Amino acid sequence: MRVIKDRKRLAMAAVVAMLWSPSSTRADTNPVLPDVHDWKVTSKSTIDVVVSGTVITYLGNDIEYQNPNDASESVRVISRYVPLTIAKQIAKNDHEFQQVALATYAKRDQETLLTQLASRSDPIIYFKWRVFKDPRTGKDIRDGDVSVWLLNSNGAWVFATNQKVLVQFLSERVKDGVTRNILVGRKYQLGKDYQILEPDRRYLEALEEKR
Repeated sequence: MRVIKDRKRLAMAAVVAMLWSPSSTRADTNPVLPDVHDWKVTSKSTIDVVVSGTVITYLGNDIEYQNPNDASESVRVISRYVPLTIAKQIAKNDHEFQQVALATYAKRDQETLLTQLASRSDPIIYFKWRVFKDPRTGKDIRDGDVSVWLLNSNGAWVFATNQKVLVQFLSERVKDGVTRNILVGRKYQLGKDYQILEPDRRYLEALEEKR
């Protein structure tokens, strides 16, 4: 990443995916990326960064799929899309019809934008694993290795098995003379390879100008 004078990038938190054990191996050649076309979606969430109480940046999606022909096989896909930064409008009086109508319309418009962005998203991480049901407890237990693919900052896919993917929430000062940091994105790291999701600096600088 480019180092910008007087602007510090800080890791505010680290989250470790815990679907696998600490032991890991690297592959010399990457297996074919999982194809989840027509697979069942079992969970879905939006990847976002809360810049402030009224400003949020949407960066991508985190979706888990299940093989419709083999319920023991699952794939989780983290995708990125063109970042969308939204400054939410807060109604001063929720009982005023005009204010409520405006807020409802804005929410519907936002959901439409996110749906459109998601349809043009690009995968950056795949997790693939299998489970079996423990006959004693009835719970699902991991069966074998967890495969991981990550699209690194150079645009190349790297592959690993049973490796932890670290997630860092990044913050920095986006305007000269401002002492406080704001959240700007996320960094996903697999070994020495990484991918960073963050909005265009111009949007963040413009938001700071208005404060």
